[in-house]
Amino acid sequence: MEEMKAMKHETTSTYNTEGRTFIINAYDPMTGNYLLIQLLTMVLPMGIDTMLSGAVGTEVSNKKVGTPKMMSKDEFIQLQTDILSTVYELYESGQKSPVVRPNHTYGVTDVSMMLLLKLIVASLAFNFKDFFDALPSPKETGQDPDSKSAATLTSMLGSIFQ
Repeated sequence: MEEMKAMKHETTSTYNTEGRTFIINAYDPMTGNYLLIQLLTMVLPMGIDTMLSGAVGTEVSNKKVGTPKMMSKDEFIQLQTDILSTVYELYESGQKSPVVRPNHTYGVTDVSMMLLLKLIVASLAFNFKDFFDALPSPKETGQDPDSKSAATLTSMLGSIFQ
C-alpha cells in the first residue's frame, strides 16, 4: 500500500501594514468552511451565476428564483468579526492583542476602515490560499484562459486569495 505524506499546513502568518505588525492565525476548519460558503454565496448573486450556467451549458431565465438577500448590518458586522477573529496586533514588547473581540469591540487602537479592509483581505488570503491553489488552472485543464468557464471563474477568484 502506498504511503501518504501529510502536507504541512501553515497555521500562522505575519502581515505588516501602516508601520504595524499583525499575526494572522488559521481558522479552525469548521469556521473556515462557514466563511468560505458565506463569501461564495455573497459573490454568486452578483452575476457570477450567469457565468457558471454558461460554463455548464444551461440557460438562465431572466426570472430569478427569489431575490438575493442583502445582509443586515448585524450579519455583516458578525461576518467581519468572524473573519478577523484570528488576527492580532503584535507589539514590540512581544504582547499581542486581538484586532476585534467577540463582542465586536476593538482590541487595538487607531482602527480605520482601510486598516480593517486590509486585514480582512490579508486574513482571507492567508486562510484560503491552499483551497484555491489546489484547484487546476484553465491552462492545466486545456481550456481557453479567456473563456468564461467555471474554471476561469475559479481561477479569477483564486487570484484574489493568492
